[in-house]
Amino acid sequence: MSDSTIPNVVIPAKPPSTLSEILATQGRVIIALFLRETRTRFGSSILGYSWAILDPGFMIATWAGLFHLMGHHPPIAASPVEFLVSGVLPILLYRDVTNQLTHAITANRALLQFPIVHNYDVILARAILELASFFALYFLASAIFFVIDLQFWPAHPLEVLAVIGTLWLYAFGMGSINAVMACIFHSWGKLVPWYNRVVYMISGVFFLPETMPKFAQDVIWVFPTAHLLSWMREATFSQFETRFLSPDYVYACTLVALFTGLALERAFRRKISIEQ
Repeated sequence: MSDSTIPNVVIPAKPPSTLSEILATQGRVIIALFLRETRTRFGSSILGYSWAILDPGFMIATWAGLFHLMGHHPPIAASPVEFLVSGVLPILLYRDVTNQLTHAITANRALLQFPIVHNYDVILARAILELASFFALYFLASAIFFVIDLQFWPAHPLEVLAVIGTLWLYAFGMGSINAVMACIFHSWGKLVPWYNRVVYMISGVFFLPETMPKFAQDVIWVFPTAHLLSWMREATFSQFETRFLSPDYVYACTLVALFTGLALERAFRRKISIEQ
């Protein structure tokens, strides 16, 4: 890795002594890592940023085309594109955060040799990049729909932000667990994409859990992402009210994921540092 790919980080001459100095220093580190991750992921050309938009756009267009060919109509009063966007974009946020965080530590071993850079700095930088990419894509989709008169603007914008924030925190917790486990078990990183495919197909991206048989609902209910997608659609479409949502369950799973990720990182910090 060349030095030119790492943004300049101002390292203080002496260790920060107050809480404000510590937070300011770590904030600068995270910003530098965020800029480095952006450059590494998307490159310096517009094509790299365009692909981040075209990839989910192509996915949504493909599924919308299949819906049209099969004569399938969404189970709520919305166009197939609107229905798909309300499910695809949130689940992609979960998928991308957990996938990218899985390799956050192992891919940045050189940077972690610096005492000022910690494991959670590189994890948080990647998670923030995925959240920023999601919002850019979401607002772009809303603008395009407004132009073609689909009126995708959510019925309850603040509730949508609450759903996105909860989903991001849950994904951050799960991604933190994956990041530590990938350092301990080298095959862990290969299992995460397979699990995320199951989450993608079972969380209600293409259907409503309420329309499924009872035995299927019992399985789907276990996945917090299914609750979050139902919550997202309820916040997006004014005429839709879900019966498949337990906020308390979602909050509990989010807190458990965050605590577990923090506990694992603290428990195996020495082992991770030795392997670096």
